[in-house]
Amino acid sequence: MNRLSLRLAGIRRSVAALPRWRRAVLLFVLGGAATLALPPLYAFPALVVALPPLVWAAADARSLAAAFRAGLWFGWGYFAFGLYWMTFAVLVRADAFAWLVPVAVPAVSAFLALFVGGTTLGVEICARRFGLALTGRVFLFAAFWTAAEWLRGHVLTGFPWNALGTAAVGWEGFAQSGAVIGMFGLSLLVAAMAAMPAALADGARASRRGSVWTLAVTLVLPALLSAAGWVRVAGGDGGISSPPTFLRIVQANIPQTAKWDANEQAAHFIRHLELSARPVPTPAPIGIVIWPESATPYYLDRDPAARRAIAGVVPPGGFVVTGTVRLSPKEEEPVRAWNSIEAVDGDGAVVAGYDKFHLVPFGEFMPFRDVIPFDTLTEAPLDFSRGPGPVTLHLDDLPPFSPLICYEMIFPAQVV
Repeated sequence: MNRLSLRLAGIRRSVAALPRWRRAVLLFVLGGAATLALPPLYAFPALVVALPPLVWAAADARSLAAAFRAGLWFGWGYFAFGLYWMTFAVLVRADAFAWLVPVAVPAVSAFLALFVGGTTLGVEICARRFGLALTGRVFLFAAFWTAAEWLRGHVLTGFPWNALGTAAVGWEGFAQSGAVIGMFGLSLLVAAMAAMPAALADGARASRRGSVWTLAVTLVLPALLSAAGWVRVAGGDGGISSPPTFLRIVQANIPQTAKWDANEQAAHFIRHLELSARPVPTPAPIGIVIWPESATPYYLDRDPAARRAIAGVVPPGGFVVTGTVRLSPKEEEPVRAWNSIEAVDGDGAVVAGYDKFHLVPFGEFMPFRDVIPFDTLTEAPLDFSRGPGPVTLHLDDLPPFSPLICYEMIFPAQVV
């Protein structure tokens, strides 16, 4: 451990000795590398490599402004690499928005990086005020990072993408602790575990104490939580006494660029019907058939023919749960629309529904529409309205469930 501490202390000095622009580039690259620990790769060691230099760079910064910049550069890389998929969304309407490709990801990432800059700034304000060593800084870093994730999930409608806690999903036993401490609790633990090796570079000041905390937080704690998680999984049904419900997930694999083509919408609808009616490869009865977001191009509450067609593929005693667009009553002005889920039974009746309440800015609605002279990226004829919030749906004797639609799934603790 002593040899490792000396080596890490040497790396810390090397980072501190870098010219300002090289250190900025290094932090940007490390921020990008940190995303390798997140879905779908789950390369957790990438976080262990990336986070300690960030802690060192902030701790060795000559001023609080420099500590803030360290977090800013790291955060810019973290989000720039983690938000690459935004380019695909922009190119859905490439004819109108291709010019945004070199602008959208860097600009959004730079804004989100402010939260990471705030993290390192907050850590250093507290650490310098109370004279904390690197071990204390690591715990503060985990706390401030988690607080920044919570804040990021609420400011300007919120965008909690790439929470550090998602790195635990690839670690099945450890991830079970999320049932107790939630996503923010997982982020706190992951941040502390990955950053704790930084404490070993504190030199003679607290090397023994740092070694003990490093061993406890990076090895012993996750091992204990993983063991408890596997015991929980091995425990069986988690107390659920009702018989299992089998689902059929229908994915018609329709390109986003063709989804709203008026000439293809009927074919898309028929495709979903055909996939739903295919023979079941198992004798187990299916309770619910699930279609994707906006799977039906028809307004089900106004289209009995579409509901009858869906009723024809509803499993006996079951339901088809589909994404759809719901409109306000015909007599209501102005017309409003919701991105919705509706459950259709075997009689073709809509028996339950849910309206999405975490809407995608610039996709499902245009913020500050009176000021910003652009249409949404999806070419929708009007902005979607926000639903009232989470609900629990009850469909006869099937287990109750709380639905979410697409983007909403990145927001922690949003089911009831």
